[in-house]
Amino acid sequence: MRSPLFSLAFLLSLSASAGAAEDATRSPLTPAQVAAQNDGYAYARYLANLNMRYHLSPPDGSFTGDLAPTIPADTGVGDLDAEGRPKWFDGGNSWLQLAALPDQLFEREQFDDLDRLFDDWNQPNQRSANGGLKLLTYHTSLSRRFSAAYWEKDGRILRHWRDAKPKSAAAAVTEAIYWRVYAWNARGGGYANTVSPEGWRLFRDRMAKAEAVLRESKAYAANNPVWHREYIGVLTESGAPMQQAMDALKQAVETKQDCSQDYTQVADHLSPKWGGSWKLVEAFATEATENPRNTYGAMLYTWIYLRILATNSGNVDFFGETEASWPKMKRGFEEARARYPHSVWSLNEFAGMACVAGDGATYRTLVTQIGGNILRGAWPPNHSPDLCAQKFAPASHPLELPR
Repeated sequence: MRSPLFSLAFLLSLSASAGAAEDATRSPLTPAQVAAQNDGYAYARYLANLNMRYHLSPPDGSFTGDLAPTIPADTGVGDLDAEGRPKWFDGGNSWLQLAALPDQLFEREQFDDLDRLFDDWNQPNQRSANGGLKLLTYHTSLSRRFSAAYWEKDGRILRHWRDAKPKSAAAAVTEAIYWRVYAWNARGGGYANTVSPEGWRLFRDRMAKAEAVLRESKAYAANNPVWHREYIGVLTESGAPMQQAMDALKQAVETKQDCSQDYTQVADHLSPKWGGSWKLVEAFATEATENPRNTYGAMLYTWIYLRILATNSGNVDFFGETEASWPKMKRGFEEARARYPHSVWSLNEFAGMACVAGDGATYRTLVTQIGGNILRGAWPPNHSPDLCAQKFAPASHPLELPR
């Protein structure tokens, strides 16, 4: 009997909290705390439902063990609020609970369940609290798994899957991810002039294999954003002419799927470290955002420059060297807050970029909203929450131990 994906102790703790909140008149908790506990119970039930849907717990929904609670499937428990906005699995490490699903299903060779999960997450409303597609969590999960270098073992699992289900979109995309990660394993992450001739040969051969898998599977597997993300990634990283990547982006946009990640990939490869320029990046970001077919509004401009910031690892004077516009980025953050109000991660990103831009008024407002929910990973490199606090409110951090 398979063990449940999510820990029994975790589910029990949330269920116990919910029990304490069932009768608010007898509880010392505030209404806000009661609401949070009830939401925590819904979260536990939602995770249990995921266990059962993909056969990672006993089919009756019960869990083995001394306490063995029964948490039956409840299709009425979802991860959207009343307005249809995602509530859970925000940025940072919170996505790891979702990422565990494809990893464990792959490990167990549960190919039918992998296909079901891939199809389930290939829906526009299947998003995390910060607006990211859950299907991209599938991509990230297996990319991380393959990076662990179990090449022979994972290659055999992929062969079993491809043989068993030759027209599986999920299997084709996963194989492309495998070859792309395997290519970078051979090349390494250093500068081009540090890569050995053999490293380059392996990199090109494996990237060519990833591209071949994607081209062969296009007819039955290109109906999802991950296929397009992989294809554009292979083109740009293989050194294909930028026009090919632009054409691939155009094809992705024409599918009317979420292709925000495709825009950010192309923009990144227009930057100086890939032989482009900041002027090219700004022209692309502005044109993409102002295009009538853009369904992301000003958020797209913000996402493009967040990608630029992340891939340059703090090695640029962001508003000094690039041509990024803080007013445009700020507008994108504000639109994201309206569309995805449950994301603490996005709120931290917004505050961090306000600090980089020197916008003290916006920074102070956002820090007040964040309160104690500081997420260091969401802040820009070289602009920690501590540094920003010193920058805008130095008196609040005296050089003495707290009393």
